[in-house]
Amino acid sequence: MYWKVRNRGEEAIKRNKLRGEIVKGTSRKVEETQFKGGHYVECYIVHNGVCVARDHIDVPIANTFGHF
Repeated sequence: MYWKVRNRGEEAIKRNKLRGEIVKGTSRKVEETQFKGGHYVECYIVHNGVCVARDHIDVPIANTFGHF
């Protein structure tokens, strides 16, 4: 399984935190955010070198509960 966690938007640019690399992982991905803005997560299931499944979920963060 592979994961992409994408930070984008004005706050990500301002903090130099744009990202979106694809990394190998396990069936679970846990992360915290440090800022509000547009984020999304994608996961990829690869079997014998071929992507056989993929999913995408938008994660809009409107409030970081005191983490600025």
